[in-house]
Amino acid sequence: MPKSIDALSEARTAELRGLAVAYFPDGRTSRMARPILVAFILAAMADEEYALRTSRRARTTPEQFDFAAMAAHRTMRDRYGRCVFDQYLASASRTSDDRFHTHEQQSAEVLSQGGHEQQSPEVLSQGGNDVPSPLALWPTPVTHKIKDDCMSAFREGTTLHLAATCAVCARRTFSKDILFTPAHLSCDRVSINTVPLEILRIDDPFILDRPGEHFNFGHPDLDGLALHRSGLHLADSPPQIDICNECASSLQKCPPKLPRLALANGNIRGFLPESLQD
Repeated sequence: MPKSIDALSEARTAELRGLAVAYFPDGRTSRMARPILVAFILAAMADEEYALRTSRRARTTPEQFDFAAMAAHRTMRDRYGRCVFDQYLASASRTSDDRFHTHEQQSAEVLSQGGHEQQSPEVLSQGGNDVPSPLALWPTPVTHKIKDDCMSAFREGTTLHLAATCAVCARRTFSKDILFTPAHLSCDRVSINTVPLEILRIDDPFILDRPGEHFNFGHPDLDGLALHRSGLHLADSPPQIDICNECASSLQKCPPKLPRLALANGNIRGFLPESLQD
């Protein structure tokens, strides 16, 4: 079979048809004759190159014009292969396309406005040596301050801090929700006059016979109640306690219900000696 003589003569018809079907599926190219197929591919590649070159940010220097063209050519060469792409660049269809002449004219105008007579605004002279100005560095390098701020924000956002301790059940709460827990536990500080605390009074003889004044808090309304000291604020008048949302929900029922995890609900049998506490 004689070799085809056209703009893409180095590529076989089957290869061109495969490229057209793969990259231009809406073109109905599977049954096109070779001359029509070649014309279609050249036109489609020109449209793609123009789209790639115009999709980039505005160009104001010759270097930016050249970079846009090189980036578009590199993308298309990887896509279509060097053989097809090089023939496309040299084709009459490509060289006579007015759209690319306009780009070349814009580049020449930018160059004539100062490209030869003065240094590019992206280059500064310092002591007789040309050094890149900060404008030439894109993207802008990240400063150490920004890096430090990001690290601090990450550390703060991922670190749990201890918050209040519930005086009723002695559970600690945290500044952020903890993963893999049924619900987020949080504490509110309330006055002892707003919570029915008498239900927390200790009546277990075993606990009452333990040495130490663990449940004497120096306030008549609190002495003898199964409360955790870390959740008490005795300096306030009247005193206040930290109470978690689960315990508060049980105590505010009518009639009040002893919270499931309250210390007074059989969840305390004594205290470790101070030498054994962590």
